[in-house]
Amino acid sequence: RANEAQRSRDDAQAGALADQQFTAEQNRLREEGRRSEGEAGRASQELQTQLRQTGATERANIPSGSTRETPEEAARRAGLIATKRAEVAELFKDASTKVTGPAKARIDQLKKEAETLHSAGTRLEDEEVQAQSGVLRRRLEILLAKFAEDPDLTNRLIQGGAQIDPVTGKWFDPSQSNE
Repeated sequence: RANEAQRSRDDAQAGALADQQFTAEQNRLREEGRRSEGEAGRASQELQTQLRQTGATERANIPSGSTRETPEEAARRAGLIATKRAEVAELFKDASTKVTGPAKARIDQLKKEAETLHSAGTRLEDEEVQAQSGVLRRRLEILLAKFAEDPDLTNRLIQGGAQIDPVTGKWFDPSQSNE
């Protein structure tokens, strides 16, 4: 029993360390994203994919009798994920009926980012996930508002590669360095 308890503590510590490393890397990527949203987004997605694969491997290597998540916790998490995915699907379905052209393509891109974020491997309790989800929602809201103001200008800016800063709500060109 003592060995099982120690193994369980070791597993929990390894999981906490992996979470800390993930958060540190996500913070670094978020900072890079301010300079180059497209590059950081791709790197973040690759990192999330790698971490999910690593997490799946770690879970597969846990000896029987020692688990990190009880069946009740797994069911609760699965329910949260299903609810979040349904909310995201409804939000983007409604949004995509309101726009046309390049703005619609941008909304589809945001939808894919949201679906990736709320995938089955996501820990919805994680503050970073909550923050990213909020940023995606804010980007969508701003895009819809900009499109409602001037659809032609919005589509021309998107077609030219412009992005919307989720903090200021202003257009910017990610290819231009801020430094």
